[in-house]
Amino acid sequence: WRFEAAGDGVRLVSRATGKCVTPLGGKVAAGVPLTQSDCSADRSQIFAVSTGPDGLTLGNGGLVVGVGDQRYGEQSVLVLQDRAGVRHQAWIARPA
Repeated sequence: WRFEAAGDGVRLVSRATGKCVTPLGGKVAAGVPLTQSDCSADRSQIFAVSTGPDGLTLGNGGLVVGVGDQRYGEQSVLVLQDRAGVRHQAWIARPA
C-alpha cells in the first residue's frame, strides 16, 4: 500500500492492483467493510491521517479504519469503526 495525496487527506492505493481502499458501496458508516475499487474523485476514498500513542489513525467521516470481526477466508476484514483509541485502530507506515 502507498499513500497518495488527495485533497485534505490521502488515498490508500494498492501497489499490486493500483486500486484504492473504498468503503463497500461508497457508504461511510460504522461496520462497513473496506474493499478495493478503481480510484476516483469519491470522497469516501479519502482518509485523514492523525498520530497517536500506538501509531497512525486513518479516519473517514468521523470514523476510523480498524480490524473487524468479519472474516474473508482466514483473514480479518478491515472496517470503518467509531473511534475508540484501541490498538486495532492504529497503523504503522514504513518506507517502501
